[in-house]
Amino acid sequence: MVTIEKLFQYEINNRAFAFQSISVLRDKMASTGQAEFWQAYYDLETFNKPRYEKMAASYNLVANDFVVGFKVWATNLAFALFPEKMMAVMTEATVKYVEKLKQLAQLVKKEDREFFEYVIQQEQAQAEALIQAEKGEYAQAAKVLNDFLVQVKFPD
Repeated sequence: MVTIEKLFQYEINNRAFAFQSISVLRDKMASTGQAEFWQAYYDLETFNKPRYEKMAASYNLVANDFVVGFKVWATNLAFALFPEKMMAVMTEATVKYVEKLKQLAQLVKKEDREFFEYVIQQEQAQAEALIQAEKGEYAQAAKVLNDFLVQVKFPD
């Protein structure tokens, strides 16, 4: 059975993983045609970080440093060896994950629903951006993420 704690724990780990791995990729791709995309992705994760940490604390959850660290190491290695394949894997996983996250809205307390709706929206923006990036449309991918950040109304 899926519980809010299990699904949100997975998402907390996912966001911590994304923040760390995207930070590395942003630095590695800084002088490439992909730089704008990875910077936009980093900006989204930077925006998310304190907001997720605040909500996670209210559920007494924290990122699992071992799981996150291992995933960051493995992903960075795989991106170094097989960048196109990893972009495809990342895109497919994110698109599928959006559907899994949609369960959150039904599991959470009413007062937390707005935050978890944001969780789904930001993951949808990531999925859309990754689809563009996988096609080599890095400027369009960056635009998707930047436009999302401009229009987002985050519950405080």
